[in-house]
Amino acid sequence: MLRGSLAQMNVLDLLQSLDMGRKTCALTLSNNGDKCSMYFTDGQINHALYGELKGDEAVYKVLTWGAGAFEIDFSRSSSEQTVTQSTQGLLLEGLRLLDESNRDTEPNALEA
Repeated sequence: MLRGSLAQMNVLDLLQSLDMGRKTCALTLSNNGDKCSMYFTDGQINHALYGELKGDEAVYKVLTWGAGAFEIDFSRSSSEQTVTQSTQGLLLEGLRLLDESNRDTEPNALEA
């Protein structure tokens, strides 16, 4: 079991490390009472849960968490398959979605 703070190692770095190390484990993220569980097989996320969300959507929801805690349990895994993309694919798509939402919330200088 490995525990740490998301302030010291963010979600993106964690996911990339587990991917590169080809780890099989369960990763649990917690932040202000919210919890997300992700299950890895050989570094690829195969199953993720966050409240009612499953799969890709659950992963996207927590990519921006800068606070909270993580726990990696190398003795747990899941055979359930709810994620449709590779770990790298999820990260790239999650960053694209984040970039889009940031762009949508910025005041448009042309409209001012």
